[in-house]
Amino acid sequence: SQASHNDGIECFIIHIDQIPIGYIQLYNAYDFQRSQPLSGLPESLGAVDIFIGETGYLGRGYGSAALKLFLETYAFSNYRYIFVDPEFRNKNAVMAYEKAGFVIWKRVNQQFWMIAHKKM
Repeated sequence: SQASHNDGIECFIIHIDQIPIGYIQLYNAYDFQRSQPLSGLPESLGAVDIFIGETGYLGRGYGSAALKLFLETYAFSNYRYIFVDPEFRNKNAVMAYEKAGFVIWKRVNQQFWMIAHKKM
């Protein structure tokens, strides 16, 4: 369910059987500065941030499943590509993003720049 819309950031609560378990937000990747400029990336580039806040739902695939569903049902209708930049040492996050369809584009400092793209 959509929670709010503020400064170009769309915010959503992730529910499972009416239980709120996490949060996801979508925004234009170019609207917010990062440690390095987003150069060489596609024009139509959204970015997402996601977290699962209920410990009983961690490490069980809910985050990657929710993200994949969110990309397919909503994010890809707004952007052709979606960007995430997890810490490269955060193996659980990187694996969850890969399960949701992201691939590592390159490493920038302590982060992997990962991209998912809309399937035609």
